[in-house]
Amino acid sequence: MTRPAVSWNISLGSILSLVTILASLAFAWGQFNTRMEVTEAKLDRLDGQVVAMDDFERLERQLEDLGPRLRQVEQRISAQDATLDRILETLVDIRARLDRRSPPLPNYYPENQ
Repeated sequence: MTRPAVSWNISLGSILSLVTILASLAFAWGQFNTRMEVTEAKLDRLDGQVVAMDDFERLERQLEDLGPRLRQVEQRISAQDATLDRILETLVDIRARLDRRSPPLPNYYPENQ
């Protein structure tokens, strides 16, 4: 019996097969790189959108926090307005009482007449 032998001769068929395999590998590697770049670009864009959404949500929370504060400020301003109105009424009343009790003061500056 004879043993199987491997022929180390290079034929045109083996060269064509090897070139086909190498070309297929190069094409597949190029496709892989292109898809990887597209995926990375999409991830970068999505990261930017996530940051923008985080900023938007932070601003929404700040606006929601400002609502009660604004109502408190409005209430305080309203209370101050009422207090100032009472002070003004009291001063007007005091002035009227003083005007009724005392005669008008003489004018010491005749040039202003």
